[in-house]
Amino acid sequence: SALEARDTIKLNEVKITMSNQLLELYTAAFALAEAKEAYASRTRDLENEVIELRKKADKLGQYERVRTPVGAIVFVETATKNAPDGPVYACALCMDESKISTLQPGPKNIYLTCARHGKIGFNQHPWPSGGVGVLARME
Repeated sequence: SALEARDTIKLNEVKITMSNQLLELYTAAFALAEAKEAYASRTRDLENEVIELRKKADKLGQYERVRTPVGAIVFVETATKNAPDGPVYACALCMDESKISTLQPGPKNIYLTCARHGKIGFNQHPWPSGGVGVLARME
């Protein structure tokens, strides 16, 4: 009958509308799941970055800023300050960049050398031999 045909058409229109709305809902849910995964990934990346920064801060914290006899600023590894072979020094310019560059003594300990920044004045007078002495701590 005409009434049944009209009801069937209306029912089909409702089904199509519901299917479209359901598709939109699934699409939104999928987009939300992707966004959630992106945020979770970014959170993991930031957590790892924080861990690395803490490790770097801990490593940098093992050094103390000192001044050489000629006035240059360097860092000394606190664990080696009283070592029999002499302390281990690091470049202040590298430390400013959150990097540690061990300074190597030059001839007769007149200067220390950084691989990146070159020579750093140490003594005005050559020391005969042995380790480089402990310097005055900067306040």
